[in-house]
Amino acid sequence: MTKQTINRAFIWGACGSLIAMLSVAIGAFAAHGLKASMSDYQLGIIDTAARYQMYHALAMLLVAACMIGLLGLQDYFKNELSVQGSAYKATDAQVANTMHNIQKQFTRVAALFTSGILLFSGSLYLLAFTGIKTFAFVTPIGGIFLLTAWVYLLIIFLRSRALLCS
Repeated sequence: MTKQTINRAFIWGACGSLIAMLSVAIGAFAAHGLKASMSDYQLGIIDTAARYQMYHALAMLLVAACMIGLLGLQDYFKNELSVQGSAYKATDAQVANTMHNIQKQFTRVAALFTSGILLFSGSLYLLAFTGIKTFAFVTPIGGIFLLTAWVYLLIIFLRSRALLCS
């Protein structure tokens, strides 16, 4: 596994942490600092945006943890990718290639979560703060990105299970 791949995992973890922190900050600011100046409708929109932002920031941390967790599985991958009961042993290159492919898939999921958060929660924040209803048309696009990330994550886990547990 390359240093770049390891670095990428830590960057996604840092992004997830930052997005989670901003979720708490925005939610608290809205609940306490803006309560007198915003309607319940606007505060509800901000609450929804902050909640979904937090859920998906935690999902990004999960993805980063999975990427980092792969580092400790190199020997396991080598044994599982070898044909049991035969002289065939997976080469270091095959193990590295398999791990690299899984890491790339996790990177795509993290990028989808980030894009989805920006589009979904970002459009809701803009709607709440500006009152411009046009921003509401962007929200479902962000939702599609978030749903796609969850589906992709499911596929990664199922494929990895099939690869390693068959």
